[in-house]
Amino acid sequence: MHFRTTENAKWGVGKGSNLTPAEVDENFWDLDQRTAALEESPPEPVGIQQITVTGNTFTIVLTDGSSRGPFALPAAKFNLVGEWAPHTPYVPNSFITEAGKTYLILYPHTSAAFFDPGANDGAGHNYYGLLPFPKQPIIEYLDAGWQPATAIGSFKLFSIPDDGVYLTLRAHVTAATFDAGAQDGGGNALYKRIFASIESNRARIQFQFAGKPPSDASIIMVYINDDLRALTFPLNWIGSAAHLEFACTDEIAWTIEYAGDVIGTITFTPGALLDGGTGQYGAIAGPGTGSTPIANLELLKIRSPDGADATAKFLTVALVGTYVEP
Repeated sequence: MHFRTTENAKWGVGKGSNLTPAEVDENFWDLDQRTAALEESPPEPVGIQQITVTGNTFTIVLTDGSSRGPFALPAAKFNLVGEWAPHTPYVPNSFITEAGKTYLILYPHTSAAFFDPGANDGAGHNYYGLLPFPKQPIIEYLDAGWQPATAIGSFKLFSIPDDGVYLTLRAHVTAATFDAGAQDGGGNALYKRIFASIESNRARIQFQFAGKPPSDASIIMVYINDDLRALTFPLNWIGSAAHLEFACTDEIAWTIEYAGDVIGTITFTPGALLDGGTGQYGAIAGPGTGSTPIANLELLKIRSPDGADATAKFLTVALVGTYVEP
């Protein structure tokens, strides 16, 4: 191209005089040829050739051979909440059920008094999204209960003695011991406790004797096992307790008997196990029922001391045993 002036930073040395008409035409012709060449064969842009995923990262490979990444691959966490409840805070990515249908929480909110599938915040944010599940997941109750080191599927219901009833939230292989807070490798809970145990296999026998106890070694309490299950009490009566409203002056003891045998002794010792007021606690010891549980309709008895005490009054006894499941 022809230039009139000199500009070393741009085009260099110029002609030093006005261009002739022919030189101007040559300049226009040169620009026209370059423009036509770009229109006929434009350069190919750099685009995405492929995306590769490795573990929890992904890499973008471009058409010129270069790449971008790796980048962390986002993952959504979902929570199986259970039946919808009123006046309850809900967060996104939680599943709830209502009237046999399953919904996904779309926007954080506190539920109203009654369920409305079209509820929103008034600004266009719907709270619930109906999922196209043809039916609710089938929940199976495990008669054998939770077992260690065992493959277990999702939506399995099982009970843990003295703890509660649990539902498995996802398939996994169980650990050596049960952990209600166990998670998978992604931090997702494996179990959800549906309700707490009501301790249906526990027996709690409470007895009170007001006033001074008899001193003739007479029977003051008889308990009949009206449950079809056999009843056991542990060695040294762990979990059981006894109390005097007014502490003793001399050592005094009651015996616990079954089938003519003494299986426990409730002993109060002067100055021991004081309750901070006028009374004291007793110590319960003995073999318990051992290998011979108390069968249905059999009797458990408490026998009074064979001597009087000047101050001991108002005995309360709480015996804790276990029913043996058939």
